[in-house]
Parts: sequence; structure tokens; C-alpha cells
Amino acid sequence: MKTPHSRINLYFIAALLWIPVAASTGCDGAHLNYGGSIDSPLLDESADITNQPAITLTGTAIAGAKVIVEGGSTPAETVADADGRFAVDVDLRLNAEQRLEVRQELDVRRSEPALADIEQDSIAPARPIVQWPSSPRRSPAIFLSGMTEADAHVMIALEGGRTLEVVADGDGHFECGTELDIDLSVAVNVELEVWARDAAGNESAPAGNNVVFDPNATLVAPSLDPMDTYVNTPTVEVTGTADTDVIVVVRSPRGEERVRTEADGSFAAEVALALNTENLIRAHAEDPGTGEMSAASVLTLIHDDIAPGAPVLDPVADRTGMPTIRVTGSAEAEATVRFDGPAGDTDTRASGSGHFAVDLALEASGSPTHFDAVAIDLAGNVSASVGLDVELDLDLGGTLTLDPFDRITSDPTLTLRGDASAGAVVTVMGGDGASGATAGSDGRFVVDVDLNLDIRNELHVMTDDGAEIYVSVIHDGTAPILDLDPLPDSTSSPTVRVSGDTEANAVIEILVNGHPDTMMSDGSGSFSGTIDLGVDAHVLIDIRVVDQAGNMSDWEHHEIDRTEDTVEPPTLSECPEITSERTIRLTGYAAAGLDIHVSGAARVATGIVDASGAFAVDVELAANVVNDLVIRAADGSTTSSATNCSVEHDDVPPPAPACEFDTLGLDLDVSICILRLGVDLRATACVEAYAWVLIENLETGVQAWVQADAQGSVSASIGMCTTDDLTILQVDAAGNASAAVDLMLN
Repeated sequence: MKTPHSRINLYFIAALLWIPVAASTGCDGAHLNYGGSIDSPLLDESADITNQPAITLTGTAIAGAKVIVEGGSTPAETVADADGRFAVDVDLRLNAEQRLEVRQELDVRRSEPALADIEQDSIAPARPIVQWPSSPRRSPAIFLSGMTEADAHVMIALEGGRTLEVVADGDGHFECGTELDIDLSVAVNVELEVWARDAAGNESAPAGNNVVFDPNATLVAPSLDPMDTYVNTPTVEVTGTADTDVIVVVRSPRGEERVRTEADGSFAAEVALALNTENLIRAHAEDPGTGEMSAASVLTLIHDDIAPGAPVLDPVADRTGMPTIRVTGSAEAEATVRFDGPAGDTDTRASGSGHFAVDLALEASGSPTHFDAVAIDLAGNVSASVGLDVELDLDLGGTLTLDPFDRITSDPTLTLRGDASAGAVVTVMGGDGASGATAGSDGRFVVDVDLNLDIRNELHVMTDDGAEIYVSVIHDGTAPILDLDPLPDSTSSPTVRVSGDTEANAVIEILVNGHPDTMMSDGSGSFSGTIDLGVDAHVLIDIRVVDQAGNMSDWEHHEIDRTEDTVEPPTLSECPEITSERTIRLTGYAAAGLDIHVSGAARVATGIVDASGAFAVDVELAANVVNDLVIRAADGSTTSSATNCSVEHDDVPPPAPACEFDTLGLDLDVSICILRLGVDLRATACVEAYAWVLIENLETGVQAWVQADAQGSVSASIGMCTTDDLTILQVDAAGNASAAVDLMLN
């Protein structure tokens, strides 16, 4: 056995012989292991997702060793105690996935990293959409179902502080059946609350509803079977159970269906939906003898038959030495992105901001592997496909993968981490200058890339042994703008509609008297939803926007006073002044669940305000007169004041134009005929005021659309020759077109 003195003698002899000690021990100078390698620290188990801005990592290292953590928002370090234990607080990048690298250093020795993948998520899930049990009801057995964030824990507060917990499935659907422990001899009002808690521990605002249990209730509302919230068919079959030998009346924004229950109480009704909007479906049980009607069971369905846009794929190399490639891109939020390749379908799901990533296996066939990618939205609509061809060339040899990183960032510098071949030189092009790094003996690399500011950066990541990846990163250092639709100064409604426009796929943060709520803007930047105002007489509402890069707008502050319980008049989205259609659709907003009545037309029309506060009512107009429409909202026998809308119906075509056009002094000579240059024409007072006029050259197919002035005079320019046949017609303000007649020249 060698003593410490004999070790000193070895170093002394090595110095005399000029033998590098590090080389004789096989140490890797690139990792500072001049005195011999040390093991990576051992990490204790920790959460892989959190809503906290920092996490404490604990574990075991060499006593006295410095423990260094990289990969969060800033590096962190500590020193292991005499027992080798350590605890280090690490600040995380907010709302991002990150890979933490934990190393230990002692003297001149440095270990390879221990890895910890963690996601920071501090965005609260949206309030659950709940299908509540009917009220009042006799039975204490209730069934709740609804939609929330995928895989979220759903908390249900029941009577006496009792709480149930269920877990939503991968599509966000949840359901729960239970029997309440209440006194069945008297009427009891039970307040139900449902909220969601995501994997990071963020909790949504609660959805609430009161259910009355009354032993003297005369007719129980139908029990509706659960349905997919998103549908793409114009009709749906609503099924469920009710008392035997009753009529079930199922109402939607497009009308109502009446069906009789079977002997076992089951029923099925085919219901028409308002297209491409939210539909509030209400089902009542009706006694066929007395006409007594139960309370409503409510079902919220979202109709969507619009195909999503095709997925947008980030660029990838058309040849690679890696048998598996990672493809990233964007699609409609929450859509399934499906890649159809030689081995079958590979699915991934776009996030709430529309980003996705998927690993695809390539075939070594000597020709490119072809994939077709489509997006499938929540309603099942399928986009057009986009193709991808990548050839596997095993001679290229190198490997290259990237850890998850923010695809949209406000930071001018992007840190890329990943794995390559040991010792490979990694180069990144496409930012504000080239960047590079050398992979360690374990293949890990870190490279900081300066981004071009406020634009998309198409980065080309490559290694000197032939591997390459293309990634797309958007730098956005500009705070989003919130264009909020006006909020009322006062309301009697328990909810208020919040809508407006901002950046696409942004988070709208809302504080209602300090209580948080959120909603998301869609791919066009529009957002709309209802928020609960609570019970306070004076409500303070603060609203701001957080974009995908983390930039925040300033808070907007609003105050709303609660008034006595009256029905507020509906608000129309638009009132058309004139139309040739006998039936028009009036849309607008009112308190959810109210009935809408429209009078003043050919016949009275009705509709229902859906859960989002929107309504759509088809109104048949009296022909060729002005229809003075009166629109009211009703809650039972309580009716709002009127909202007025005057619509003129006109389906009578205007007369054919009686125009004689001057050519404004231009001679229509042979050169004009050869070139068919534009000829300026003018006729006075020959069509209806402000009518649209179509002049068409039948020889060439060239058309000119112009609008007449207030006197019905027309000025136009069209390529023509005196031998050409030209026609003219007019279209009035209601959209009626006259017959086409020959155009006359003076």
C-alpha cells in the first residue's frame, strides 16, 4: 500500500521525467478532471411540474463539494454539508419546460451532470364547463359531468363541506354521480361548486350552481346522457331518461322537438343546432294531461364544422443520419396533429398555444420517407394535408437532438441544450450571427444564440459530423395590446360578458374583486366569455393580456355596480337596414339562460341565450315593407325593456338601367380596338341612387363593378371596341339584380 509520502514521491519522479500526471491517469481535461473523475451528484425525487417560480433540489454529493445547477432562469449553487447532503433553490423559467443540469466540483474535479426535467406552469386552468343536475328535484341522487383541462383533478363541493374529487380524462371530460346526505322531509337548497386543479397545482375559478331538493316537487326534469361537447353535425340526438309517459320538450337555438318517453322512461330527440357557435340545449318534462312542465336540464354543445388550417411544419433537413427525427410546428390549439407514414399513424396534440412536437421514425430504404400531416380539431374536422419527405442516410453518421425550449420568447438570447456525438462541434446559424459549442464526452452541449429581434428566426443547428436540425423561434419583445369591448357600468346579471381582440393564443388574466379567472384568445386574437361577478354590490375588475412570449399589457381597471334583480334588454350584434331575404338571423348577447322574443315581423320568433351569453334567432320578415322589430329578453314572466331594430324587406328587382353613355370625348378608333384600352364612360341619372352597376364586355369577359352616386349617375372605365357587345345591370341596396341589357353609347 502506498502512503501519502509515496504519492508525493510519484509526483516528484513524474516531474523529473516530464510526464504529465493527468495524461498518465487518463483524466479528461475538458471536464476539469485533472485529479481524477468524480461521480455525478445523486438527486432526490422531485416534482416534474410546479406552479412555483423556484424549486428546491436536494440530494447527496461529496462532502464539501460545490453543487452547481444550470438550465433554470439563472445558475444556482451551494456546498454539500459534512454528510454530503445539499439543498439548492433554483429559479425557473416561467411557463416553460426546462432541463436542469446538476454537477458537483471538488478541487479541480468536475462531475458529469445529473439531469432533472421540470415544467413550470403558473397559468390557472379555465373555469370548468359543467352540466348541472336539474332543480328543483325530488331525488337526492345527482349526476354532474363537464369539460375542463385534460387530466385535471376536478373538485366538487357538496353539502356540509363534503368534497369529491375526480380526474378528467385525456380529452378533459369528467363525470361524477353521488347521493347527497340531506333531510328529505323538507325542501333543501344545496350550493354546488366545481373547480379544476391542474398537474402544477393551479386552481381555476369555481363554477357554481344551486340545486333545490323538494319532496313536493311535482315533475322531475329529464336526465340527459353525457355527450361530446364539440360536434360538427348540424343535428344531434339528445338522449336520456325521464318519468314514464311524459312528453320531453328539447329546445335549441334552432327550435324545439317533442318526444314521448318509452315504458322505461328513455327518450331520444333529434335536435337542430345553430351552426358554428355555442348551443344551450334545454330539456323539460311535460305532463301530457295537465300541461305542467318541469324545470330544465341543460346541455351545452359547441357546433364547429369549419376545418382547421393545415399544420405548419418547422423546416427539417431533407437528409439526415438519425433514424428518428423530431418534427415541430403549429396547428389549431388543442388539435390532434396526425402524421401518416409507412409505419402507420403517429399522433400528437397541439398545446393551448398551438405548438406541437413529435418524433418520427425513418426507413432506411434508399429513398425519402414520406409523411402526410393533418390537424383534427376537437369537433373532429380534418384539415388539408401537408407533406414531409426526409431521407435517412446512415453514412452521415452524426446524432443531434434538442431539449425542449421556448418557441416564442421575449429574451434576446436563446439557450439551446441538447445531445450530439461526443466531441462534436455544434454550430447554429440563422440568428443574429453564428454561435457554436463543443459537445462534452457525454454528448451534452449548451449554446447561447443571439436572436434577431421582433421577427421569426429560422435557426439551422448542425454538427461537424453531418447531423442537422432546423428550428423556428419567434422573438417578441413587444407588450400585447388589449382591445376590450365596453363593459357595463351596472348590471343586475350575476355574470358579465368579457370580449375583445388581442394577440393570437394569448392568456387574458382577469381579477374579479381579487379572485383570478382566465380565458384564451383564439387563432385570430378574438376572445369572449362570461365571468361571475360574485355577490358584492360593487365589483372591481382588472384585466390584462399575457402573450406567448411572456410580455404583459398594462392592467385595465373597471368598476361595475350590481343593481336589483331585473331583466336587462338584449344587445344586438347588428341590425341590417335592408335585405332581400325573407328570413334573417338576429344575433346578440343577453344573460345566459334567458328567452328571447322578437315581434314586429311576419310572425313572432323566439330563441334561447346560450351559456356564453349569445343568442341567434331566425326572424321571418313581412314582405316588401319596413319591419319594426321589438326584441326583448324574458325570465319566466319577467320581461326586459325593448331593443328596437327596423329592417326593410325588398325582394323586387330594380328596372334595367336606361343609360346612354358618353365616351368623354375619346374616339374609338382602330388602335383602341386592337389594344382594347380602358375607355372612360359616363351616364347621368339612369339607375337607383347608390346602386352597384355591372358592365361586362361579352367579347373579352372583362367586367367593371362601380357604384352610382346619390343622383344615380354612373362613371366607369372598361377595355372595349365599338364592335364589342357590352351589357349593363344594376343591383339595389337589398341585393336584388335587374335584368342585363345592352349598353348604349352616344
